Amino acid sequence: MVNSFFSDREQGTRPRVLDEVPQTAWAGIVAEIKSRIADASFGYRFPKDCPDWNGVVCGCDENAMGMALKAVIPNVDWPLDPYECQSTLKIMDVIEFCFASVAQPSSYDWHSFFRHDHLNFDAEAGKESFRNVINLIFQRNGLAYELGVDGLIRRFGDDVVKSAISLPVYNTGDDKLDELLAAARVKFLCVDPSIRREALEKLWDVWERLKTVERGKDKKESTSLILNKAAAEPNLRQRIGVEAKELTEIGNTFHIRHAEITQTPIKQNEQVDYLFLRMYALILLLLRMSGRAK
Repeated sequence: MVNSFFSDREQGTRPRVLDEVPQTAWAGIVAEIKSRIADASFGYRFPKDCPDWNGVVCGCDENAMGMALKAVIPNVDWPLDPYECQSTLKIMDVIEFCFASVAQPSSYDWHSFFRHDHLNFDAEAGKESFRNVINLIFQRNGLAYELGVDGLIRRFGDDVVKSAISLPVYNTGDDKLDELLAAARVKFLCVDPSIRREALEKLWDVWERLKTVERGKDKKESTSLILNKAAAEPNLRQRIGVEAKELTEIGNTFHIRHAEITQTPIKQNEQVDYLFLRMYALILLLLRMSGRAK
């Protein structure tokens, strides 16, 4: 499998911003799964036994694999049809199911009568190989997803955003604040758009709690104290204050912290990304400038 294409080396890799899996990517994923059914990689979990030797694996039981997959992903079509693209959530479920079931087959004996190999399996090698192919498909199609070594698919933005969300070490001094921050980041990186929208609620909860950590006489005074630490220069301090006020108003006006019918819904993934990253940038600035994050 090619790991680097000429166009990537010449022009750089495609931005990883797409949320919906296109038909071409789905067809490639199906092709990869079918090739591993054919070479018995899934025989690790769904073994086809040699007729002469009980318990000796010689291939993959495709029917058993299909029944098991449909039991946990009920609405997926089987056999997988490369020309009928499934929903993105179903596709991600299929990939995670296959990752958990795959292993690298190798022959330790040739059965001349039935003309097939008897197989051993290397789960670690098989999973790594499968993961590399899937991530290459994601990368080449500009999809904002990555299959991790733990078999879980996570969503991410570009390298700068991913770094900012993933790396900071928090030392807020407030366990509840740490808990809310962790929940917001996990939800934002989730594949499911509805869960990512929940990340906004968690992050605005972080914002409201962060306003109280300076232990001023009241919330307004505490907010002013932490904003003062963000910038000593008056013009920048004033602009940060305006941003803080606007983000508070957004939380109260849009369907983030409240569920009244008067709240404006946020429907598009791009809008979720924009609001999350805007609020996260302010929170990260305040945490770092107050010594609560590295």
